[in-house]
Amino acid sequence: KLPLEKLQERYSDFTQNSKFYELKKELEMDEKLCKVRLLDPSNPQSTKKKFYSTNILKEFDKHYTKK
Repeated sequence: KLPLEKLQERYSDFTQNSKFYELKKELEMDEKLCKVRLLDPSNPQSTKKKFYSTNILKEFDKHYTKK
């Protein structure tokens, strides 16, 4: 899960709007930035969870103004 509090603290112009969700969706397609894993790997019906690399913040830096 993306730490939204961290994004709010890091950027002066951050808001959870359509721009943010479009950017997030685009970044999630890059496996270097986001990996999707099953919570129980032995069960194919298990819930999936997204794990984000810390490098995703560098990508957000390109779109938002740091404080």
